[in-house]
Amino acid sequence: MILERDSRYSDGTVLGSMCTEPHPVARRVFREALHVNLGDPYLFPNAAEAERECVRWMARVLLDHPAPEEAVGAIVSGGTEANVLAAYAAREATGGREIIVPETRHFSFEKAARMLRMRLVEAPVDEEYRVDVDAVQDLITRDTALIVGIVGTTETGSVDDVEALSDVAEDRGIPLHVDAAFGGFVAPFLRRYRDLPRFGFDLEGVTSVTVDPHKMGLVPPPAGGIIFRDGELPREIEVHAPYLSGGGSRQFTIVGTRPGAPVLALYANILTLGEEGYERIALACYRETLRVVDAAKDLGLEPAVDPPHLNLANVLLNGRDAAERLLEEAERHGWKVSISSNPLGVRIVMMPHLTADRVTEFLRLVARVVRECGG
Repeated sequence: MILERDSRYSDGTVLGSMCTEPHPVARRVFREALHVNLGDPYLFPNAAEAERECVRWMARVLLDHPAPEEAVGAIVSGGTEANVLAAYAAREATGGREIIVPETRHFSFEKAARMLRMRLVEAPVDEEYRVDVDAVQDLITRDTALIVGIVGTTETGSVDDVEALSDVAEDRGIPLHVDAAFGGFVAPFLRRYRDLPRFGFDLEGVTSVTVDPHKMGLVPPPAGGIIFRDGELPREIEVHAPYLSGGGSRQFTIVGTRPGAPVLALYANILTLGEEGYERIALACYRETLRVVDAAKDLGLEPAVDPPHLNLANVLLNGRDAAERLLEEAERHGWKVSISSNPLGVRIVMMPHLTADRVTEFLRLVARVVRECGG
């Protein structure tokens, strides 16, 4: 079979992915909706309404929108498209050409800057890899179009102080975009049990948020999400597609033809799991992450962030030699791992397909490599 050599989440060897096995209900609905094109809402009005309901649900449950019916959004090809759309809308609304991002930003912002002829201005981070808000304030110029905060950085899972960034953005009249591609389906639920900053639309400065259902939303890819506070920013980039069925439609996404299957899969998950189900999953993954961090410390390894902000543990490595050696050893033993560069470490994303017991087997390999490389 063509997939014979491809990875499977179910065997517990994929340690660095922010995707996982789709929920069984989502998988079934996805298959039934393969023909649905959300780019032509006249032909698929029920799917289009399901997308609006998903956007409202995420705005209300995940993003604390005071008026979720005003939120405007779309399920797009991934977090990259969502982040590009946020930058595009901000550029058109402000006329600015600079995006202030944490140095921990996702590579999608580099793509956005290149595509939109904008410039990235990187702000430093603290010892837990959270953006320095004072530095952000100092970097603002008359050409600043957008400020970005992150909820779940790719390399350490860190959560920026979006509350403080919102105050800065509101005071200076600059749009604030939150990249919660990973943390959007986790942080709202963990915040009920541990100290994490708010990051949603209850903060006046937040104008747009990226949330990816194909990560902890347990939806098959592609399913990124872009949600705007209201219609003001997306109208800046909206175009009319006149030839579509029923007299055409208006759209602000980059992709015209959009698969409806991920949207209906998300809708099915929301109906099946609901707020309580998603909370159970997020808490279970975070508890396993805490066990992984404890196991790492018991083996003499150092976590980059302790305790971790979300369900991602990063274990520090003692040099490039150790990193290269670990990649070789992991490949030989069948582990699928990801090495981070800032900090130099191995990323372990505790998705639902992983357990701390399984990951501890891998950590023993990490500890051996670190020792042999002088740690």
